[in-house]
Amino acid sequence: MYVINVKKGNVVMKKSFKFIAAALAAITAMSCTSATVFADKLKSVDGVTYRYSDSGEQVGKYTGWAKTSKGRRYYKNGVMLKKTWLKAKTGKYYYIGKDGYMSTGFVKVTRDKNKGEYSYFDENGVWDGNTYASDSFDSVFLYDITDVALVPLDEVEIGSAYTDYFTLDDKDDLIFYANISDSPAWKGKKFTKGKVLGEIKVVTDKRKLSAIPEYAANVLPVGTKIYYVTNFTGVRLAEVDGKLIPYVQTAAG
Repeated sequence: MYVINVKKGNVVMKKSFKFIAAALAAITAMSCTSATVFADKLKSVDGVTYRYSDSGEQVGKYTGWAKTSKGRRYYKNGVMLKKTWLKAKTGKYYYIGKDGYMSTGFVKVTRDKNKGEYSYFDENGVWDGNTYASDSFDSVFLYDITDVALVPLDEVEIGSAYTDYFTLDDKDDLIFYANISDSPAWKGKKFTKGKVLGEIKVVTDKRKLSAIPEYAANVLPVGTKIYYVTNFTGVRLAEVDGKLIPYVQTAAG
């Protein structure tokens, strides 16, 4: 995906289990799908993290935030999330890096590559809502966020407003490509076709990204070739019956 500039660390090992420090108190900025409990401990067994009571009884697969000596992590049904954005009902965004830790500071990750490659997260992990051209505050592009519930990677969907879309091999980065032929913002633009990067392999009507395979489309037919565009970042061209149709890289969620 992207180069994530976050600090890495290891969970302390004890009795062959990974013990994660007591779960965070309820964070008012985020509505998690399960309450955090101070007294509970978390143990990772065969790659799945469970919550245990003080008496040692297994409560179940853990969902929620957890705090280690190196930072915060988020678990969904016992699985530690990585390389994904999280949304709070307050409209605040968080980003979990490829090492599984909540990101802080400038990170080379973006929700819109056309506006910049960097995002900034404060000491509490909250995205400031802007997209930057570099890892400084000198150049900023505002990106509006909406007040929606927490959306883990496996629940992110392509919005109903996108009637013509396809996916490529960056699907796991919450990316899809939307038709911009009728978009006023792109009207009159000339696109220079670059090298072919692949072709559509599957036609689908699914909108949940985790259920859509790579190189899938809801309108374009199987065999449609997809090309890079050399003069615009994030734009791709689909060739259908000799006609080139522009699509722009779009962040789902």
